Amino acid sequence: MTVQVRSTTRRRRTKAEAAGKGIFELKSGAHVGKFMVKVGNGRDLQGKLLYKRYGPFVSVEDAIAARDKHLVALGQRQGESMPLGRQDRVTFRAWSQEWLDTDVANKLAASTASKYAASLEKHVWPYLGGIALVELTDVILKRWRKDREDAGLGPDGINYALKRIKTCLKAAVASKRTTGLIENPADGVDGVRVGKPKRHPSSKADYPKLMAAAEGHYLAAVIQLTLDSGLRCSEVAALHWEDIDWSGCRLWVRWHQISSGAAKKGEDRHALVPGSKTSQGEFHDVQLSRRTIEALKAHRARLRELQGPGWAAGQLSEWYYAKHSGSLSGEAYVVPTDPGAERALIFPSADGTPLQTNNLYGWFKRVCAKAGVEKTFHGMRHDCGSFMLGDGVPLTVVSAHLRHANTAITAEIYAHLIKDQARLGADAMDSFWASLEAQAQAV
Repeated sequence: MTVQVRSTTRRRRTKAEAAGKGIFELKSGAHVGKFMVKVGNGRDLQGKLLYKRYGPFVSVEDAIAARDKHLVALGQRQGESMPLGRQDRVTFRAWSQEWLDTDVANKLAASTASKYAASLEKHVWPYLGGIALVELTDVILKRWRKDREDAGLGPDGINYALKRIKTCLKAAVASKRTTGLIENPADGVDGVRVGKPKRHPSSKADYPKLMAAAEGHYLAAVIQLTLDSGLRCSEVAALHWEDIDWSGCRLWVRWHQISSGAAKKGEDRHALVPGSKTSQGEFHDVQLSRRTIEALKAHRARLRELQGPGWAAGQLSEWYYAKHSGSLSGEAYVVPTDPGAERALIFPSADGTPLQTNNLYGWFKRVCAKAGVEKTFHGMRHDCGSFMLGDGVPLTVVSAHLRHANTAITAEIYAHLIKDQARLGADAMDSFWASLEAQAQAV
């Protein structure tokens, strides 16, 4: 009997042809064995070579097709885009259009590039577009800002457009051989001042309402843990059971979530990155109250009770453990059979995979609406610091608990509370003198 087997000769030859030409095979992570494309994407305004990534692709043939399609489109785009060359009077419109077509188009997402273009087209080009770059001054730009404000454009719109102008002119200075611009005239132009975002006042009375509104939901323990620890949302969503020190009543912040890229382009990444959001990979421990430790034990038992057919035990998720924030691959997160296992997440999604921060934000927003409380998820972190300071906990302890880089940051955020405590030291000395007088009278 003759057995027909698939020839691997063509595949080996195809891989050999692709090698060194912008296609490589992933050796680890959730997409091991698949292929990525890394191909040149033109040059920026300073002549630096830019790259674009595509993938992952199941077959090398698909990767080659994507690469070739990109190269054809790149050739057409370069043929249509004529470099400005050395000119005596490069106008702001001509330069900013070139900037949008090169720097912005190559480095940023298409949706972001379209926002940049829309802002310039609507609020900048009609008023500044015809002016030569070398004739632009801070006086002209300040007048533009004032005119837009008088015309009814809000602070956000003015500041957004001004930010685009500044970045565009910074690129023009870097390419002064083409533009003739030596200094950025927008550096001395300030945006329109706006008040700080409204922060809802901290109230201890909010939390019984929130706990009652979340009762019965498998994520209810998130509220108590977040208020107690002051963790950020990305840190809460990346907590594992092995991060809890039960006897020491503390937890270790060993991971935080990062989600980035566009899913439609196949460039999205979901990673668990070492350390906290601001620690640059370092681990930190955070003290917990004994009541929260007990609440976590009850939460763990409840997760095990609630595990149902939707729990994808053994599933290889799209999330991976990154070595650092720039890692594009790593060991994949596998949903454990036991939701209370050491390597399992404390607050997973309903099927055991990591719960994305935007979903956690949305859940908490619905809880707040049900409870009639105005608060954000990050607001619980601020409440943590406020309640501690309000109860007389030293600033240095609060700063360490919230993992601020230094106490100056804590003092700036909670300046209003520190001002309210200005009499604490003097009142303590009053008590000291009163105790001395009492001792003298007793003798």
